[in-house]
Amino acid sequence: MTKKQYCDFVLFKSESELHIERIFPDGLFFINAVAVVRKFYINCILPELLGKWYTLTRHQLSRECHGYCYCGAGIVEEDMVQCSSGICKIKLFHRKCLNLTNARNSCKCPACSKTINHTKRENRQTLKLNKQL
Repeated sequence: MTKKQYCDFVLFKSESELHIERIFPDGLFFINAVAVVRKFYINCILPELLGKWYTLTRHQLSRECHGYCYCGAGIVEEDMVQCSSGICKIKLFHRKCLNLTNARNSCKCPACSKTINHTKRENRQTLKLNKQL
């Protein structure tokens, strides 16, 4: 990853006690760690960053789970657009909430677009890493 031969891990236990350990690269470990970290980021960090999925109050969360817009203002048939990603937990959005002005009936919501683009980018990076090892 950084092309360094080693990394020093330093732990200050107390003013008089210091622990230093030299860590050498382990390609197989990094391949496995990147896969686990990517899954954690996509399933835990990204939903929280994009939609406060885990820190919403129970009432707000139950509204989102019913499948309509971030705002939770209710369904207005002629004003709704559907997320076409197939992975969306919300599914229906108000055009105004997504800043859409055209007459499309479906599109990918911002959260799904970012998740899909991030997954594609991570897959390309993993392929590059595998080729380097």
